[in-house]
Amino acid sequence: MPNEQGYRDYLAKPPHELTANTINSYCSGLNHLFNHAGIPPYSESDPNRLDEMLRRYGIGGTEAEIGSYGNGSARNALRHWADYVASKQNYLIVTLTQGAIDNGYISIPKIQSLFPDDCIAEDEHHPAQQQFILLRPDNRSEQTQLLKNRSFIHARFTSLFQQYELHEGDQVQLTRLEPYRYEMRFLKRYQDCRAAKGCFTPVSTSRKDAAMSNAPLNQILFGPPGTGKTYNTINHALAILDPEFFTKHKDGSDTARKALKVRFDELVKAGRIDFVTFHQSFSYEDFVEGIRAENDEDGGQLKYEVVDGVFKRLCEVAAAKVTRGDGHNIMTLAGRRVWKMSLGNTKGGDAHIFDDCIEQGVIRLGYGGAHDYSQCKSREAVQAVLERTVGKIDNSYDYTVTSVVTLVTRMKVGDLVVVTDGNLKFRAIGEITGNYRRELHPDYTDSYAQVRPIKWLSQYSHSLPSSELINGRFSQMTLYELKAPTLVPEKLLALLNASPNQVVKSNGNNNTSTVSDKRVLIIDEINRGNISRIFGELITLIEPSKRQGADEALEVVLPYSKKPFSVPDNLYIIGTMNTADRSLAGLDIALRRRFTFVEMPPKYKELKKIEIENVNIGQMLEVMNQRIEVLLDRDHCLGHAYFLPLRQDRSLDKLASIFRNQILPLLQEYFFEDWERISWVLNGHRVKDKSLCFIYQPEGDNRLTKLFGDTLAEQLEDRSWTLNPDAFFNINSYDQILKGA
Repeated sequence: MPNEQGYRDYLAKPPHELTANTINSYCSGLNHLFNHAGIPPYSESDPNRLDEMLRRYGIGGTEAEIGSYGNGSARNALRHWADYVASKQNYLIVTLTQGAIDNGYISIPKIQSLFPDDCIAEDEHHPAQQQFILLRPDNRSEQTQLLKNRSFIHARFTSLFQQYELHEGDQVQLTRLEPYRYEMRFLKRYQDCRAAKGCFTPVSTSRKDAAMSNAPLNQILFGPPGTGKTYNTINHALAILDPEFFTKHKDGSDTARKALKVRFDELVKAGRIDFVTFHQSFSYEDFVEGIRAENDEDGGQLKYEVVDGVFKRLCEVAAAKVTRGDGHNIMTLAGRRVWKMSLGNTKGGDAHIFDDCIEQGVIRLGYGGAHDYSQCKSREAVQAVLERTVGKIDNSYDYTVTSVVTLVTRMKVGDLVVVTDGNLKFRAIGEITGNYRRELHPDYTDSYAQVRPIKWLSQYSHSLPSSELINGRFSQMTLYELKAPTLVPEKLLALLNASPNQVVKSNGNNNTSTVSDKRVLIIDEINRGNISRIFGELITLIEPSKRQGADEALEVVLPYSKKPFSVPDNLYIIGTMNTADRSLAGLDIALRRRFTFVEMPPKYKELKKIEIENVNIGQMLEVMNQRIEVLLDRDHCLGHAYFLPLRQDRSLDKLASIFRNQILPLLQEYFFEDWERISWVLNGHRVKDKSLCFIYQPEGDNRLTKLFGDTLAEQLEDRSWTLNPDAFFNINSYDQILKGA
């Protein structure tokens, strides 16, 4: 049940993160309203009565003066209390009657807070303003509405009830996943249960669980060098994020590969895929969060900020809940300018300004006093009005004047506004819908009176990192225009238009693709980093059973930001591991236990059709690898990718270049300059004509004697080897590798 401590925790955690003083002020204001209404503190949880209280004590309400208690903190506290109560009730359980089972309907109580009013139709002949998506246990989905006159969901589920053998007394649980998107699951009543509670057990997995089971949350592609591990991360990422597109383009042709790469690049630009390479110097501070020194823009003073790493940033993006505005349509950026704006200080006394603006559908500028600038058409006119109260302004670049001019004259209807949360995050995007007006804020006499009406398109909780929209960080200026290359238009469009069930056109091809809410982090060379140093305590949280929403979900408090953190269940991690660097057996056991391993062996079939002057390249590579496995191990084989350039250039010169510059140096590394074993791999010990050997030992009985003298020569063994450059350009040298195999 909602309570005071839960409410305090709700305000302290993201996305609010209010200070202790502000929380105390809110609790005092909430007690004031509850006492005025004659309600025991922290006891009201009925959504309908809370809505009535919000209207009563809100701006323009019959008790607005009481709501303004504590400089408006009481009214804002009540709004947060209503949000807190709603957050604790994101599901509804309906007990099925025999009539409901026979007719296939699900009754919904008239008093409920799960479904918004715009999803409720008067009757079958008057559709609701907005339909919602219902994800069924059989992995199908329904687009439907509620019927007010009948108090049940419009869609019928007779065959579904029969399929799962439901009986009278069984239950349907409806859970809100996000606005207008719900999940259905069935709870069967135990036949021998007589107690009032604890009698039900789930009988099916949700569509979300089924979809996730197709691809592991954590996987590592491992194999020797040149087997296409990094190459195949594109396929694995698209199989997760855009399975339909991947299915259409997985035939292995060059055309299909180009299409996959284009789609992959689009998703990278849209921020749905992030890529990082582990190395010996990579640390927790790079991956999760760390403290970094930055120069203050205004005072030039050195300050220290907690900066999110790639993993934390992607987790927060994946976990962010998006609230869409009503009537949200596909948007373009043509003819629009994009503005960055701050609405109050998230940790200051005016933190409620953002909530007020969201509620009222406006943006408010704190500069400009209480003046009316509606007749001003130029900077000079704005400055003249402002000078009535502040005196002569000598600075031609005065920012107060600049910001007011921007709000009044430069911002146009249709422009977009990005509301920031500090310099590193943003929390809402809106579209300007009307002209400037002066409108005093009830809590302030000389600020936040400069207003533009706005339609809120998207709100984010948690706030999203700046990298989801721009290159770099936001400036501290309250209001300014965002332009390319700082602004990334592709990312802005992805934020505005992406939704789990929306079909968009992929740039660069004529194929449609479905955008999901999943994210992918690709970690190249995952075994080259110090896993304990990089993941720290988060190595536990990436387990599927420990992620958000799981039965055994865990969260930790991060050491630098002191904020609670958990890993969402829609973030997929794809690692690559070069087994020549470190064998699977020697891998960190904590990493091995939490990842699914996908072997990427050499694919000889890819080379079987490649022949250079009757020497089959695939067969030659297979024989070499068989010898390496005997002399060393299978972790140090040679990958087929080294020879793939021969598909376009089937010349001896190209083969010689590959052998001379890639294969031989790799064998030198594998065998630690043991040239004799390298010669065995190349079959040189069985070749009588030494001119065909890539490497050979110099001959001559008196060679050591000439170098060291008789006495010492008798004690030495000649271990010197000579490289034969001509052999690389002789096709017979490659043919002899196969001799005897």
